[in-house]
Amino acid sequence: MASRKEIDELRALARKRHRAATQKASRLRAKGVEISGTHLDPRRNARDIGKMRTRDLHSYISKLDKFTSRETSYVGGARAPLTGNLWHKYQTLQNAVNQMNARPYETIKDKFIRSLGMTVDQYQGTKPSHPVTGNPASRAPHLPINRSAKGVPNDKQLKKLIKDLENKLSAGHSEKILRRDRKVADEMLKTIGDKAVRRDLRKLNPHEFNLLWNYTNFANIASFDYEIAKSKMQDPTALAQFDEAFNTQKREMKRLIADVKALDLVRQSANLKP
Repeated sequence: MASRKEIDELRALARKRHRAATQKASRLRAKGVEISGTHLDPRRNARDIGKMRTRDLHSYISKLDKFTSRETSYVGGARAPLTGNLWHKYQTLQNAVNQMNARPYETIKDKFIRSLGMTVDQYQGTKPSHPVTGNPASRAPHLPINRSAKGVPNDKQLKKLIKDLENKLSAGHSEKILRRDRKVADEMLKTIGDKAVRRDLRKLNPHEFNLLWNYTNFANIASFDYEIAKSKMQDPTALAQFDEAFNTQKREMKRLIADVKALDLVRQSANLKP
């Protein structure tokens, strides 16, 4: 059993650590991170320290020491503070994904697409400068992810985002995405009913398909014609006014495939990894 002196010393240490924790909480608040009253706050009412026995004091001091450690940090999230180590891990992975996605674009950005009358990079300059969801034509894998901690609600969501980035960095992920996109494109062309374009598309290697699908207007054209074709399947007379444009765009898809094929990306970009 601890002596009165030992208990008093422990209580004095607990009060000191309690004050240090309060100072850290204040510094965090000044940075926009409110931990007071949350599950992250280890502090108890200071008056309780005088009632604690040896075991409780040791436990309380340990919790306070862990909180005040430099290794324990937090950043402000959308709804709750985010664990600093988790946010740092997310940022490291985000940078790695951005670097991985930027490398292939560097090898194709200066390629001139004849039917567009401009380079890949010039064409990208005509599109939104941020990724958009929805239409597959909006994809632009080279655009960097730039997520703010203020856009993440809590640690649970942050862990999901970390897992997503880890998946992006895993072996074969890029190839898996391209296979998925190929399937989408093939299904569109099947519905459109253009066997020639569908056959030409299947002959493209992964580098060529990546450029065609993600960095030209091919996916926009295919998406538009796909919607028209679906409507015409329901009612053959519907949208008849689009027949000429429909046929024109099918020819445009064929030209785009030919333009990309002419770039000979196998020889010019042998080390390209989409």
